[in-house]
Amino acid sequence: MALAEPIPPTGDGRRGGYDHQANVQKESDTVRHMLAQDGFEQWSPDPSLLPPQAPAGASMDELLSAVPRAGGIAWLAFGNSGATEMLLNWVHHVIALRKGHAMVVACYDDGLFVHLRRLRVPAYNYSGALPPVHFRGTPFLFHRMGFLKAMTIKEVLLSGRHVLVSDSDVAWAKDPTAELAALAAAGASIAPSTDCLDAAADADKTPRGASPFMCGHSPGNTAGAVFNTGVIFLAASNSTVAFCERWARSTLKLETWWSDDQGVFNRLLTARGFYPVRAASSDGRLVHGPDGLVLGPLPARRFCSGHMVWMQQAGAAGECASVHATFTEFGDAGKRWRFLEAGLWGALPARYFSEGRYLSFAPPKPPPDPRPCHNGEGLWRPGGPVPRPCGGEDASHGLGGKRPGGVPAEEARRRSVRLRANLELMRRQLHALRDALALAYVLNRTLVLPHFDCLCDRSELVDYVPSCVYPGAPPGLAFPRKCSTHFVLNIHKLQYFLEPARYAASAPWTTRKPAPPLSLRAHSFLADPRTASAITDAPQRVRVLGRPPPVDEAHWPVSRCSAPHDRTCSSVLGAGDAAFDPAAAALGAGDGEPAAPDALSLRRGATNREVLRLLDAPAVRSARLVTLDDAEGAFGGWESDFEQAAGFANLESFFLLGGDWCCSSREANVGRLYPVDPPRLRVPARGS
Repeated sequence: MALAEPIPPTGDGRRGGYDHQANVQKESDTVRHMLAQDGFEQWSPDPSLLPPQAPAGASMDELLSAVPRAGGIAWLAFGNSGATEMLLNWVHHVIALRKGHAMVVACYDDGLFVHLRRLRVPAYNYSGALPPVHFRGTPFLFHRMGFLKAMTIKEVLLSGRHVLVSDSDVAWAKDPTAELAALAAAGASIAPSTDCLDAAADADKTPRGASPFMCGHSPGNTAGAVFNTGVIFLAASNSTVAFCERWARSTLKLETWWSDDQGVFNRLLTARGFYPVRAASSDGRLVHGPDGLVLGPLPARRFCSGHMVWMQQAGAAGECASVHATFTEFGDAGKRWRFLEAGLWGALPARYFSEGRYLSFAPPKPPPDPRPCHNGEGLWRPGGPVPRPCGGEDASHGLGGKRPGGVPAEEARRRSVRLRANLELMRRQLHALRDALALAYVLNRTLVLPHFDCLCDRSELVDYVPSCVYPGAPPGLAFPRKCSTHFVLNIHKLQYFLEPARYAASAPWTTRKPAPPLSLRAHSFLADPRTASAITDAPQRVRVLGRPPPVDEAHWPVSRCSAPHDRTCSSVLGAGDAAFDPAAAALGAGDGEPAAPDALSLRRGATNREVLRLLDAPAVRSARLVTLDDAEGAFGGWESDFEQAAGFANLESFFLLGGDWCCSSREANVGRLYPVDPPRLRVPARGS
């Protein structure tokens, strides 16, 4: 099908980075490289769980021949070669639910189509519509994909089948077809997921005028509905076919670079006569849309956002049928890591879970919430008013009331005692992570990252200071709570450990050869049922002796502050801050606990020779897993092997340090706060 939209002229914001196509290709290759790690390319689906392969030119009707035309539900995904890895993860989960005969992937370029056919995955040939690059930063291509998505949905509907369409960054954990069929039977035309983050408010269909942020789809609401096109169920009907046609054409005509198909979808459903929201069923779960459409917003607790899973549910899928990696920073690299943390990056070969030697560590323990909500504050009460933000505020800041919107980082730090405590916790976590990485590097082991804690959410929606709770999430969210690794550092940078040679030429230390990459696993690896018992059954425990060192102001990041040793620097939190407690900061995870009878003891601040002497001895080397009770300050550096020490220093400089907490403001980057870097590790003289 011919596309009416030409490539925007040079300099048009819709082109994004497309004016420099070499850079677009380089960025795409980098993303693809990160997504294809961990033996991913060796995975292939079980052909017995797939339908017989249709001809290359098969129609949509032929590809879905196993799905009944009346009442059957087709599972649809779509994309181009730049989304291959994400799409295969989607395929893995759909097949695991025994829905391989009901699925189809629409391929918008030849590369993806050929690749999926090689794996015998049902693929619809829509190729030639998009280039084969990862193009999230090129708006006009993203607009074009939105057009293609709506037209592909229309083709499924025209075949007489209902359709469950989801983006490639969705993992299916449970089969929702029974509840979707019930929605269709009740009269729902379209059942979209939402960006509502308060599941209790979402489940309450008591008529009311207002709901939490992004939850305004319940009866009586006068504003605030935000539907997410990442997961949508559409019943086959003339009205939904016509809607998809309007959606497609409107998306193709977008002229502003920040708009997309989801914005068009929301405008089409809510711009004309949607408010106040009118119930279309006695229980309020169906509501009236425009043009005779009936909407059935999908429950937030079942069709889950990234915030619901990784922040509110500590990385567990729980009741979720789908997990959409929304509210997740750092692009597809961040999404991949989040899926790994939740055990939802599924398309991995068996050797990923059976081979290798591992090192894990217990992270620093968080302090209690320094300013919790009072009992009963911040909780949704059926039919009640929208709860107000609570907790986090430093009663002694003396700044007066906070104005709406963003504030500079220093003001945010002064207002929120939770944020200050979180930055200090980040400092300790970063120190422990750096030392554990170095120990794994010395011992040639794969590091299993722990499940870190946080005392503050993070978001580019800046108006969540001082409470530290993401706008729209339950205000009474308790802290500390388990959080993703990307709350500690910029996780996409850490994943560049997988290809450090690209950065060796400009590294601060000159070595004879690039540093070899570090191998990593997410915290869920040790609890994953696929992980071999030989790895987890008999770990060698190591107790780190002594107290971690206090922060060393000599290593404060000068470039982020106006003066090298200014204790009032707005970008850091350390010994000069009123909330800093040196005694509390010195406590390691294992201090005060009795040692296990078979635990080895490592001196805190040990050198590479001490580490090798203790932990690379034959009896320990044979252990598949070594666990450290603590890692903060566990490693002091190298007394020999300049090449290894310099190589790790390069990796640390480029890939580990420089992470931040984001954001109290998006204006001129004044809303980011940086934890104190760990003390430098010792690097011996060249030639040692």
